[in-house]
Amino acid sequence: MKTAHLEEVSLLKKRIKYLRITATIPQNATSQTDPFITDSESSGLISRFSQTEEIFNSKTAREKLRLDDSKMAELILEMETEKLNAQNDYKFAVVQIETRMKMEKANEIRRLKEENLKEVEDLSRAHYQQMVAFEEENEKTKMKLNEQSSQQKVKVNF
Repeated sequence: MKTAHLEEVSLLKKRIKYLRITATIPQNATSQTDPFITDSESSGLISRFSQTEEIFNSKTAREKLRLDDSKMAELILEMETEKLNAQNDYKFAVVQIETRMKMEKANEIRRLKEENLKEVEDLSRAHYQQMVAFEEENEKTKMKLNEQSSQQKVKVNF
């Protein structure tokens, strides 16, 4: 998404540069005088490339300047719109990534809690079984000791 936008911006920059160059070339070409103007004046012929007062009066100049300004304004407006759209896309993508990361982190925490709970349950089950085994062994030992003490009492009484 970001690389496509950067490519599009660089392409637009190249277009603007190209338009500036192509706009400068005719402007420079029309501001230069005809190299054969002396011949055309002497022969009475008017070169179609030379500037005359009729061609460049203030009204046509303003119209041409406004025309170029409106095209430039449209281009600037389009670029600004694309910039804003790209910023909105970027913000949306960042928000999506952040929410996805939060969800993944919450899932990971939940999974770790479940694993820990399972380990605790397994440990408590094993501990309980150990305690039951110790109690059984303790009972057996008590019974043996009671038998031994009763046998000792019987021996002492005889």
